[in-house]
Amino acid sequence: MYALIYLIPIAFLVVLLIAFGMIWSIHNDQFEDLEGAANSIFKEDVQDVKNIKAQKKSQI
Repeated sequence: MYALIYLIPIAFLVVLLIAFGMIWSIHNDQFEDLEGAANSIFKEDVQDVKNIKAQKKSQI
């Protein structure tokens, strides 16, 4: 029972830290572009495409 004396304030501090982290991340636009980074893996770099074409031409 005496453990609750320590666990309840620690749990309260953890909740405050999580709330502070969420407020900070929203304030600093961390959730502004959720799909941009995920979709960037599908875009080909122009330089990579040029390198691939050059390699194919040199193999012929």
